[in-house]
Amino acid sequence: MAKAFLGRAKESNAPTALISNGYNLVDFADELRQLDNTKILISLDAASEKHDEIRRKPGAFARITKGIERAAGDPELRERISIATILMPGNLETIDEIIDFTAAHKIPQLLVSPLLTSSRTAPLQVHPRIMRDAWDALPALMRRAADAGVKLGVSDEFAMLGPWEERLRSAGIDVLTPKSPAKLVRVDAAGRIETLDSMRVGKPTDLALPKTIDDIDEIATRLVDLCMEPVGVAA
Repeated sequence: MAKAFLGRAKESNAPTALISNGYNLVDFADELRQLDNTKILISLDAASEKHDEIRRKPGAFARITKGIERAAGDPELRERISIATILMPGNLETIDEIIDFTAAHKIPQLLVSPLLTSSRTAPLQVHPRIMRDAWDALPALMRRAADAGVKLGVSDEFAMLGPWEERLRSAGIDVLTPKSPAKLVRVDAAGRIETLDSMRVGKPTDLALPKTIDDIDEIATRLVDLCMEPVGVAA
């Protein structure tokens, strides 16, 4: 489904980003080379087996590392890869290790994003505690990343930081905010498909994962249409 969706977006000349847990990167590095308009974000919760503990998936970190090593062996593909990690309560002490891991594999950028919380009835919002914790930790992390040759930025791709954006910028912290908020497609455990707007209002779309491969192209086309609709920006 991801391949069909990204292919359709490429035909529409829409820049895309593939956010992946990286577990299958080792198997799909060759295919990702063909998606030259797609940025690839590999999410890591820690640069050690602690990642496996958080994800409850033994062996995941070792497999992700193999995939990154394979992908990073291609200079063009490596330039499109970023490591992404979520700032959440209790994990700020792991960011130093992720900076070192990113530098060791010559990945140019590490993006940190504050944890967002949502439900089917509550609006999407930044976790109420994490930004206060990050405010104290980010200056030292920025210096460590710069020394390691890694560009560290706070990602606000869904435009949820609100007043924190200006506060971070005033402290010299790089905040990456696109000209328009990113569009999000999420599939839940039941196969229901949501976009960022449907998450904001707590109302799912009427789409679900297709039962056969023949239906994927139609679903991808409808998703592109939904994702091109305007998204409200947080106040």
